[in-house]
Amino acid sequence: MGLKLSSVSHHFDGHLAVDDFNLSVGHGELVCLLGPSGCGKTTSLRLAAGLEDLQQGTISIGGRMVADGVSSLPPESRDIGFLFQDFALFPHLTIADNVAFGLDKMADAEKKARVLEVLSQVGMETRGDSFPHMLSGGQQQRVALARALANRPNLVLLDEPFSGLDSALRSQVRDQTLHLLKKSGVSTLMVTHDPEEAMFMADKIALMREGRIVQFGPPADLYCRPVEEFVATFFGEVNDFESEVGSDGHIATPFGGLESAGLTIGTKVKVLIRPEALILSSDDSNNEVEVMASRLLGRSSLIHLKGGEGGHFHSRMPSNFLPKEGEKLGVKLDLTQTFVFPAK
Repeated sequence: MGLKLSSVSHHFDGHLAVDDFNLSVGHGELVCLLGPSGCGKTTSLRLAAGLEDLQQGTISIGGRMVADGVSSLPPESRDIGFLFQDFALFPHLTIADNVAFGLDKMADAEKKARVLEVLSQVGMETRGDSFPHMLSGGQQQRVALARALANRPNLVLLDEPFSGLDSALRSQVRDQTLHLLKKSGVSTLMVTHDPEEAMFMADKIALMREGRIVQFGPPADLYCRPVEEFVATFFGEVNDFESEVGSDGHIATPFGGLESAGLTIGTKVKVLIRPEALILSSDDSNNEVEVMASRLLGRSSLIHLKGGEGGHFHSRMPSNFLPKEGEKLGVKLDLTQTFVFPAK
């Protein structure tokens, strides 16, 4: 097991930042802590790193207890690698010396060989004599990753590692980072607030709210099988409206009836429909809607719709689908992207 946090709780000035937190990261697994600002994800990462003193619970790394609320190993004794948001490279050291930092126990020849090996893995083997200010942001990020992996740690911790990069570079660097981490076989815990980034990077996602994990599992489970409204809405826009379970056991929507999901007749419900679940067609006269506007968004088009009783909905279709304002279209509902929860 790469990392295990058991019954971890942590307070800051009376505020409960992490509440009875339990999480495991398997060998070679990449887990993302995802959630809104202030949900406790960075605190959880800092506790795993030893940058905060554990108050309650236990933390194990590589099968070894590193903190139990009474005693705690310092970060340098936990066999971990770090990759911070600002990369934290030492400006007065060369790239090679930055990567070698922390390899004190190696003989000089072994250290030099290991530095060259990890720099080669990130494509920076020719820049060992350069200084950080001579590199681009993407190159600095690759050096920081090489440094994190240099000591062959049991666990790598990533704290918003791509947030300082522009969007085009971010996609490229995170792709390189993912492949290198998986190739190295190291267990990884990563913090991000970006749902798309989490789905791209993670084997499993822990979605947090108010110090607790709301849902944990593979990205497809959280996106396609959310356990509550918060999970469904965190991964993107939804069309939402209220309804109830009718006498026939179905839930009425502008796009046809839905199964009641075991709810009793008369139960008030919240219906959430992802835009991509509203599939439009000029050949289908069922559940007719009127186009209010069409907007090309690159890889997809966003269609503003007026449904029955004046409801306003969004449909997301392939980018070559741009119906005209006022056009009447039929709607087919993708039930795999339609969710029903009891109304609060």
